[in-house]
Amino acid sequence: MSKIIYSSEHGFSPSSSGGKNRETLQKMLDAGGHIVIDEAGIYDVAGTLTIGSDTTLEFSAGTYVRRVPTGEGDGPLILNKGAFSRTYDHDIAIRGMRLICNDVDITKQNIVGMNCHVGFFYAKHTVIEDFQCYDLGSHGFCIQVCTFEDSRIENVHIEGMKDAVHYGPGRRFILRNGVFRTFDDPIALNMPCQILKWGGSRTGSSNIASISISRRRRAFSADFSAERGSIGARG
Repeated sequence: MSKIIYSSEHGFSPSSSGGKNRETLQKMLDAGGHIVIDEAGIYDVAGTLTIGSDTTLEFSAGTYVRRVPTGEGDGPLILNKGAFSRTYDHDIAIRGMRLICNDVDITKQNIVGMNCHVGFFYAKHTVIEDFQCYDLGSHGFCIQVCTFEDSRIENVHIEGMKDAVHYGPGRRFILRNGVFRTFDDPIALNMPCQILKWGGSRTGSSNIASISISRRRRAFSADFSAERGSIGARG
C-alpha cells in the first residue's frame, strides 16, 4: 500500500499563488502514490498538471481547485503523463475534486484533440469520482477520456456551456450517477464502426450493458456502462 502524502506538509496552500501551487502539487504528483489535499480552502492553480501511473489524487471535504489564467493561453488543468508520448498510463484516480473554472476556458491544446479541463488520453484503469463543476465555459469539455481501457466516472455533477463528459475511442467504461446541466452535450459518444442506439440495443461489436437517463428540473441524470466495444466522441 502506497504512503499517503498530505499536501499541507508540502506547501500546497490556499494562500499561495496559482503558479506556486502548480509547482508544489506537480512535485507531489511526480512522486506518485496517494496524494491527499487535506486542508480546507480554495486553491488557485495556473497551468497544466500531469499525473502518472499508480497515482491517486484525493480532495478532502471543503477543498476546491480554482483555475487562474496563465496569461499565455490556457490548456487542460490535468492530463495523464503518457498522453504526451502516446504511451499508456494505468491505475490513476481523481477523487473528490471540486473544480472552479473561474472564467478560465480552454484556449490552447497541449495535445491536439484534448480540449478539456480534466483528461485521460492513452490510459487504462482510470477513475474519476465525486467530481463537481458548476461554471464550465463554452470552449472546453469538462472531462475527456480518449484511447482508453476500463474507465469509471461516478458521482459527478457538471453544469455549464460545453460537453460535461466527452468520450473518444476506447474499451469498457462506466458512467454512473451523473447530474448534468449543459448547453452542449451532457455526454458525447460516437461509434465510428457501429451504431449505438439509445435504450441498450446492440449492433456490431458494441455491448452497452445498461443505459438509464432521466430529465428533471432541466438537468440530466445518467447511468451508463459499456462492457466492450469501441466508442468515440463527437464535438
